[in-house]
Amino acid sequence: MSCNFNPAPSADPNFANVQVLASKGQDCPAGNLVPVQLTDLQEMQNHMRETVDQGLGEMQTRQGQGGLPTIEVAMRSQTAAPYAADLPPAEANAADELRQQAQEANRQEQDVLGQAGQSAPPAGSAGPVTIEIGQSIADVVARMGQPARVADLGQKKTYFYKDMKVIFVNGRVSDVQ
Repeated sequence: MSCNFNPAPSADPNFANVQVLASKGQDCPAGNLVPVQLTDLQEMQNHMRETVDQGLGEMQTRQGQGGLPTIEVAMRSQTAAPYAADLPPAEANAADELRQQAQEANRQEQDVLGQAGQSAPPAGSAGPVTIEIGQSIADVVARMGQPARVADLGQKKTYFYKDMKVIFVNGRVSDVQ
């Protein structure tokens, strides 16, 4: 089904009106206005962005193979934003602080699991998953699976998992909480 957001306000503030543009079935014909919960719209948006990110990641890792074009060298580097010169310099110890916070969070998580009587990983498990500063979104998804929710703020994305959240800046892990 293909939908278009309708700016006319819904009677319920938890819903938005969307207009069906195309549909495969007869249960929701094109042209209908359908109320959709805002949480469902956010999930649809997150899923679409996730799918695009995965596709871009696959294009990057498989460039020049299977009919995919090779990415030009000039397009592989980041371009400095005009306001970048006005930003303060990065703190020298920021990476160490983030690493310490991640280690502390892991220790606290293990303490909680130990208190719940689950200090040993389940049989057949490869042990705890390790997430490290600098890992890509694809690396984290490969290790953790799909997140329950995603907050996408452009260059900053937060993936919410059951017991932690992973914060990415420019597609790389910058913090784990």
